[in-house]
Order: sequence, then C-alpha cells, then structure tokens
Amino acid sequence: MRYLTPILVILLIVSLIANGVMYAKWRSHRAIFTVNGVGVSKLELEGYLEQTFGPQFKMLMTRRILVDDAAKKAKLEPTDVEVQEQYDQQKELDYKFANLVRYNPWLADEKKREIRENIEVNRLLTKDIPVTEDEIKTEYATHPERFDTPAKAHTNMAIILNEAFTNDIMKLLETKGSPVKPSVIMNNYPKDVVFIGSDYVMTIPESPSAKAIFDMKPNDVKLLNPLQELVSQGAKKTIVKLLDIVPGKKADMNDKKTHERCECRLPLVEPPICRSSSQISGRTASSKAKSRTTRPISRCRCSRQDCAEINRTFRPTEAESESSSYGRQY
Repeated sequence: MRYLTPILVILLIVSLIANGVMYAKWRSHRAIFTVNGVGVSKLELEGYLEQTFGPQFKMLMTRRILVDDAAKKAKLEPTDVEVQEQYDQQKELDYKFANLVRYNPWLADEKKREIRENIEVNRLLTKDIPVTEDEIKTEYATHPERFDTPAKAHTNMAIILNEAFTNDIMKLLETKGSPVKPSVIMNNYPKDVVFIGSDYVMTIPESPSAKAIFDMKPNDVKLLNPLQELVSQGAKKTIVKLLDIVPGKKADMNDKKTHERCECRLPLVEPPICRSSSQISGRTASSKAKSRTTRPISRCRCSRQDCAEINRTFRPTEAESESSSYGRQY
C-alpha cells in the first residue's frame, strides 16, 4: 500500500506530460470556425497564408530587418516621438489614411512600422551626401512651401449622398450653443451623409485654391461642390463647417528636420548621372571628390527619376500629406 501513492503520482505526471504533448501536436488541427458542419483548422489557415503571402512576407521582413540594422549601426534610427509625429501628421492631412486606421485599427502599428522604415531609408540614402548652407537656402528660396508649415483649417466636412437631406444637415451643423456632433448626424442619416477626416475633423492646408474655406469664420457653414473622386462614389454635395484656423509658421533653417526635407529635392544643376542607392551609400572617397568637382547634380546626386522612384517606393502618401486634395480643389 505504501508503494501505491508514489506510483499514482508518477502515473499522474506521465499523464499530464502526455496530454500536454498531444495538445501541442493536435491543437492546430482543431477547427477555429465551422461552416455548415465543416470545420476549418488553424493548420489550414496558416498553410493558406504561408502559401499565398509567404514570399511577400519574407521579402518584407528581410528588407525591414536589413534597413533597421543598417540604421542602428549608423545611429540613424528615428525615435518613437518622430514616428508618432509623422503618423499623426499623415492621419490629420490624409483623410483616406485616417479612414483606413479608423475602420481597421489593427493596421495602426503596421503603418507606424512603415513610417519608421521610410525615415530610415531616407536617412541611409542621404547620410554621406554633403550639403552646404547656401544649397539649403537656395532650395528654401525656390520652394518655401516644402519647408514652411502652412496655416491649417480644421473643419467638419459632410459628404452628402442624398441631396434631399442637404438643408436638414446644414441646419444641424449651424446649430448654435451645443453643436450637434458629426457622429450623431451620421446615426440620424446613416445612408445620406458621411463625415471624413481623423475623428471626423478634416484638416485643409492653406492654398490659393482653398481660399473659399479660409475666408470663412469659425462656426460658419458653407455648401461646396464635392471632389470628383467622391462624385464617382456617390457624393452629391459637400458641407463644410469651419472649426478653427491654426496659423502657419516659417521653417527653422537650423532644425534637423529642415535639412532632411531638403534631401533628394534640390533642382538639377546639369544633366544627371544616375546612380543606384547602393552606389550612393557605398561610393568611395575618390568618387565623392569627383562628384563635388564636376557637380553633375546638386544635393542628392541622383536623378529626378531616381528620387521619384524613391518617393513612390518609400513615401507613397507624401504628396497627399503635403498638399491635401481638398486644398487643391477649393
């Protein structure tokens, strides 16, 4: 009898280990959801994802790891504050990006990783390229809009899908005292109106074409024609309510960010000599001296086509971030 207890304990331990092994081995075969009595297992899901997206994922992670490692070795990696700042700016100025992360919040972290990689790539491509204060001043004098922060109008922008309710929605937006929130209006007219922008606030940079909005006073409401891209999606009219206007400010020429904005953007001095990104980052001292002597192109030493390709690859939303499509129309 005295041997029974230790035997039972050993059997219990063996049973627990065996159950653990069996669970780890077969849990992926268990159905994660069932349709018409047919189960789909985690193993099937992972197999499909790996077969369909495996090569793209491997390419993405390989590039991301290599870029991040190179940036860390060169001490060029951005801070979390810098990444968050660019993320917030893109979310504020690009209504499509704002809608994307609003309705797909799980994409926010991936978008921040993309922004981090973009910053690292930009810094790696330009880290060994000399620039003078005169070059920066010349670029700033030629294209100040690339460096200065423009005034920004914060608005509630209602996209009217059913013109029959245009006046009703305008009256709600014109309500004095306690204004009716865009979310409430959308709940009352779920198929007739949509508010766009981050947290239903659309930010419009100042530009000549946005004069109609910047001539408004806070709490003014104006009826405008919608963008063509929204017309194709069913928009009939646009109602804009001005919330406030944030003044713009001149760029600080001593700020590191001002220098970074200059990279790959100075105009060509002479016909360009094309170089790949690897040649740019790994060229020898003699080639550097030659480029400074011949001055085939300024600042970036890569052609406009190269710079355009860099922007398309690593900064696909930059144009929309710098100049809102609404500003271009209005």
